[in-house]
Amino acid sequence: LSEKGIHYSYNQYEIAPYAMGVIDVTVPYSELTDILLPESIVAKLFLNKK
Repeated sequence: LSEKGIHYSYNQYEIAPYAMGVIDVTVPYSELTDILLPESIVAKLFLNKK
């Protein structure tokens, strides 16, 4: 978890060919507001900051 979103790192061969190397993906919290519960830890720590 980061200030910007939920970060995933995929190793080689997990979702793409070896030649692409490690793939890093960040899903911003703004894209998750519809599915995060308001009482969840993520919502409390990252979404309510102003």
